[in-house]
Amino acid sequence: MTEPGASAPMPAGSRRRLWQIVFWLAVFLPLAPSLLLYLIGELAGSSGCMAAPAHPCLAGPFSLGAALTQAIPFAAGMGTLIGFGVPLVLALAYLGLELGFKRLPVRLVLALLACLLVAFVPLVGPATAMEGLAHPGCRLNEGGVGDCTLFGVAFGQAANALVVMGWFFLVAGPLAFLTFLAYVLIALVLRARGQAIAG
Repeated sequence: MTEPGASAPMPAGSRRRLWQIVFWLAVFLPLAPSLLLYLIGELAGSSGCMAAPAHPCLAGPFSLGAALTQAIPFAAGMGTLIGFGVPLVLALAYLGLELGFKRLPVRLVLALLACLLVAFVPLVGPATAMEGLAHPGCRLNEGGVGDCTLFGVAFGQAANALVVMGWFFLVAGPLAFLTFLAYVLIALVLRARGQAIAG
């Protein structure tokens, strides 16, 4: 019986669902900037804006140039976070896995998927999305040379910075893989310990 005014403890099923949400958020939030850049590119294509990238482009009432001015720094910031903080993001995802999913094989497959997605897509996705928006007057390169005008907005160095983000994968990839291996070892040890206690 709980005391008056005290809340009842959360049922185990609700706690498990909460940790599943933590896992999916940790995996998919880093992908948001890449998805946003791809969405802007698709909206531009469906609005017929690719032929005249130096002119403003509207998709309904929305200016795609203004949307890009927000999306590019968002993608660069997320790439920097993942480039240096991939073990922390994956540790949060793996904590959500361990507390949110019962079956070890499911956890291991999801852990590998999280490792690949979190380490690769936030770093390489923005560059490939921006490359899809490039045109003869806007060629993105690692040197940051040249002006880039898309949908009536000059981006220059900001857009070129996204191309360099792929190099972070040389650090983030091995860190993500080591974090994955650590999780596999911890999950196997916890399983063996649980079986020893039960048996």
